[in-house]
Amino acid sequence: MPVFLSENIEEEDYDSLFEINYKAFHAEPILLALFPGGLEPSTCAVNVACFRTFVGGMEPHVAKAKVIDEDGRICAFATMQVHDENPFFGAEVKESAVHLPHIQENQKRLFLEWFIETKNIRRKQIIGLQVAGSYGREFRTLLWGHEAQPAAELRTLFTDPARQGEGAATLLLKWAVGIMDSKGLRGMLEASRVAVEYGLYEKHGFRPIDVHTYVNETLLKEEGITFVTMAIARCDDPPLSILDNRAATYTKLEELPKALADGRRMIQVAKGEVKGYLRTGQILQLMGKDKTALGIYEYGLKNVLRTNDDVKLLQGMHDKLVRKCSATDSAAAPKIIDPLKSLPMELAQMVLQNLSFRTIVSLLRVSKLWKAILESIPALWRHLDLSKTKKNVRFGSIKACVIRSGGTLTHATLSHYDSLNSDALTYIASRCKRLEYLELRTGISNESLLKAVTMTSTLKTLILLSGHEVSLDTVTQLLAQSKSLEHTEFYIRTRGHAAKWEGDLSKLRVLKLHAAKDSQGSLRLELDDLFTKAPHLHTLSLQTRTATSPRIASDYSSLTSLRTLSLTDVDIATFPCLPRSLQSLSLINAWGIGSRSDVADAYMDRNDFSSLTSLTVSAARYLRPVVVAGLIGSGRKKLQKLDLRDFDASLGIAALINEGHLAEVTDLRLSNADVSDDLVGLVARCCPKLRDFDASYNMKLTGVGVKALVLKEGGIQRLNLDHCVGVGSDAVEYARAKGVVVHFTFPDIVKSGKRVRLG
Repeated sequence: MPVFLSENIEEEDYDSLFEINYKAFHAEPILLALFPGGLEPSTCAVNVACFRTFVGGMEPHVAKAKVIDEDGRICAFATMQVHDENPFFGAEVKESAVHLPHIQENQKRLFLEWFIETKNIRRKQIIGLQVAGSYGREFRTLLWGHEAQPAAELRTLFTDPARQGEGAATLLLKWAVGIMDSKGLRGMLEASRVAVEYGLYEKHGFRPIDVHTYVNETLLKEEGITFVTMAIARCDDPPLSILDNRAATYTKLEELPKALADGRRMIQVAKGEVKGYLRTGQILQLMGKDKTALGIYEYGLKNVLRTNDDVKLLQGMHDKLVRKCSATDSAAAPKIIDPLKSLPMELAQMVLQNLSFRTIVSLLRVSKLWKAILESIPALWRHLDLSKTKKNVRFGSIKACVIRSGGTLTHATLSHYDSLNSDALTYIASRCKRLEYLELRTGISNESLLKAVTMTSTLKTLILLSGHEVSLDTVTQLLAQSKSLEHTEFYIRTRGHAAKWEGDLSKLRVLKLHAAKDSQGSLRLELDDLFTKAPHLHTLSLQTRTATSPRIASDYSSLTSLRTLSLTDVDIATFPCLPRSLQSLSLINAWGIGSRSDVADAYMDRNDFSSLTSLTVSAARYLRPVVVAGLIGSGRKKLQKLDLRDFDASLGIAALINEGHLAEVTDLRLSNADVSDDLVGLVARCCPKLRDFDASYNMKLTGVGVKALVLKEGGIQRLNLDHCVGVGSDAVEYARAKGVVVHFTFPDIVKSGKRVRLG
């Protein structure tokens, strides 16, 4: 395809010019350092602007030309600096300010600025003072002090690698030589060895006059060291970062004694900083002096404050080196074996399936072999669990996990707002035809949620935790449109609208409805309609939270399969009528319950608690002790867990214990229930199967009661004595010595209790 020369370089051409430059020299270390990020969208605009400055795009005395094809695409370009009068002759060569603010790494930026400055000085010397050098065309060396001739410098010439061999570079050289000859200028350029060996420049009258190596990989580091050393020599108190950078450079050059000297000086300059100890310890380990490095780490742990954020890193390096030294000193250090290479794949897969999702993701970074094996086992990716993520997860990562599962993903737990958008949720619902469990811990629009839920016909569990509140209307729509749901949990923003339960809810087994903390208005659940639509519920949990919500239904007898009922922050006028199947009952802050005087007799005729195994009654203001006694008495043969926190123990609990109603109880919680040593002694005598006892926030309890519990028949396993001001630390230590797990925090106000001989 024919190509044409054009001297008309527009502003929009610099994007293409930079792309050609980067493609032609993308393997050069200097170019990669000078334009970090290259052609990436996030950095390309900054790099193009810097490139335009470097090639003289804004300088009037710089001539520019490009070569284009028939379609107008740029194939190559060149820039040439033309001096009709020599601007350097007779002037002292000085360094000009070179700043590269787009280079983020300080050490790299300092060196690049030094490198460009050195190159500029050399150009000035060659053009202005006639120092033999570079690669010149009819370059006549004059005596020192004689007048120097004007000159032209071909500063850049780049060809698209895909368009080489089409004559583009030849056109640009003819253009440059034509300008030189027309103005009678001497010409010079600097070229790589590869370009010189190609012979293109000699064909157009250029001849070599000098060879100069600016940098290579090793020299780059050495010159960087020279520059940094000069900076330190000019500072009475050198910055810690400069010392650290120079020590790191010496380490890469394997000049460890010099690096060690800088590391020790870092400790002298800033004894309270972690950097010096880490750098010195690393160098000593490279020198094979592990014991000395361990001493440096220990010295650092003594001097660095524990409030320093980096002290954990220092502690980690210390512990790691301790383990290494211990293994080295042992007679036979254990051999490291790759389990995925040694174990049969069936056994390895069984082990991997017992690991958490977060652990499996972290194992992808062990090696390429591990990554390939893990990605080839779809069973490892069927439970997508992002509940433990600390950072936002990209949609691409979620998509990759779905692909690894082969579309067989069954469980998804999603969190973090930025990682969860409508695209991610819709993608999971559309690709995973076996999805059974979905848990959301972040916000998403109700429309996107409804769309995703209706796309899957296998979803059995839907949990929307706090942080993803929905309206009551959305709850009813979700249940109506997804007929496969069996387990649901919602946090609801109340708006005052009554619930309209529609559709077939016969498969629903678990329903938990919680009012959000910032809810305003009333929560009208219309439970009678719900029970008609969902007659097979076995777990029901309700929390209305707002006192303005209407009183909820008190008749649950139609739910013949109900096993667990939890009512929190609700208002019920009378004690509820419950089914015989109920095994667990929880009444917390049920402020209206039992307010009628005739409730104690009325509820006994309606309820049968013979199946009850767990009972929680807390802060039920009007619930009379006789009602609690009836609950406990009716289920005395099976009751295993009893929680009466915030309940006045003086209102008949002792009589219940004496009558043997708690003989089968294994877990008893009487937090803030005015418990005394006498009551605890009664518990120790009459509750032989008791293993867990919560007596926290009871001011009257002392070491006497603690000793009685520890010495009771059958013993006790766990005690909660938080904020028991009458219990001393000696009683706690005595219980722990007997093998009891004691949870005890010292109260803010310490009172003297009874001194008991515990031994």
